[in-house]
Amino acid sequence: MDGYYDHHPLLDLDRPVTVYGLLTDETRAVGYRASSLCGLRFADVTRLLEHRTGQSAEALEVREGAPALRAEEWVSLRDALADRPHGIITLGQAVLLDEPSLELVRSRTTLVALELDLPSLFWRVRSRQERAERGAAAPLPDELAEITRIEELRPYHEARSRALETAQRRIPARGRSVEQLARSLADWLLALATN
Repeated sequence: MDGYYDHHPLLDLDRPVTVYGLLTDETRAVGYRASSLCGLRFADVTRLLEHRTGQSAEALEVREGAPALRAEEWVSLRDALADRPHGIITLGQAVLLDEPSLELVRSRTTLVALELDLPSLFWRVRSRQERAERGAAAPLPDELAEITRIEELRPYHEARSRALETAQRRIPARGRSVEQLARSLADWLLALATN
């Protein structure tokens, strides 16, 4: 039997699941881990963009501007949605600020939000800044790297709240680790498959 020992998903999705959170690295880690637990295909829009353009998303934005970055994210998102079998796609924190991308995700995927309130987001940002200063974590994006007060973070949080509010499934992220969030997502997906 050809392919008998090949990797096989534990469930079959009728549409992709997109995962959106306020911290891109955390979102990516949750999606990757949940896809592993469920045996699903995994794609990250930012990594696809970087692979396709041959540069980091940050470098692209500095060189060509935010509109060029949004256009490349759109192409990467569209390509990820075309892949089969359906799996988990993680979205960078700014992808859904673009109205066409938000509409595409709402119409063609099941959107799952990793929900964080403002104080919890602030705590995570400050904790990550401290770890980055010690060399124990990658630096945050420029817009989060210099945050020192919760009020400075409010516009960032509010701008992304609309995408969080449109999610078909919300997973509370406050006080939960990547592993706990991934397990919640995987359990929800596996429960869907049995219903």
